[in-house]
Amino acid sequence: MDDYIDDFGKCALALTSAQLAKSTAVKEHGVGEDIATHFIGWVGPSLMIIAQMKSEISKDPHPRRFNKCKKLCSMMRKYWGVTGITMVAEGYCSFSSEKTKNIELADAFLDPTMPVKECITITHVSMTDDGDILPVAMLAAPYTVGIGKTVDWDEILIYPENGESYTRHSAYPVMLRKTMDERFDASIPMSEYNEIRAEISKQGFLLQEF
Repeated sequence: MDDYIDDFGKCALALTSAQLAKSTAVKEHGVGEDIATHFIGWVGPSLMIIAQMKSEISKDPHPRRFNKCKKLCSMMRKYWGVTGITMVAEGYCSFSSEKTKNIELADAFLDPTMPVKECITITHVSMTDDGDILPVAMLAAPYTVGIGKTVDWDEILIYPENGESYTRHSAYPVMLRKTMDERFDASIPMSEYNEIRAEISKQGFLLQEF
């Protein structure tokens, strides 16, 4: 696996992969086929681990789903020593904060007169070699599903710093940043990792290691 030296390269890889997966899913299955929320763990410039949310967990109420994601990210940091995490998820974005003020974007999306589109969101946090936690960065790729089951992508929206200030639901960016405070436990023997992997599966995630 190639190294992606800087955070922008990591975000770009995550977004490009998600866009391809989205376009393929819509082409094969039609409108309403969402990509699964997943978390990419990095150690320095190298891809270490990907954890993908199982479909049954994605239907859980938000608080329960959030707690599972929080526990997963904590385990990625504690047991794999990741120094960066990229979250990839489906969402909505507004092109006029004034018009959508105090309105849930999922509800506003159902009104064709509202300036809201579906999007893929990338949320990324990392730490330096000295252990300093960097500001959360976010990307959003708005899209429209067109005739013939095609996905038409708009210009990418980039929020390079303090990404949590650009979303109404800052719980995930804040959680990701706090996850970096977790200490890597290098004393865990490899023989115990099968139990850790089983616990991650129990939490509702598919794991791929590199």
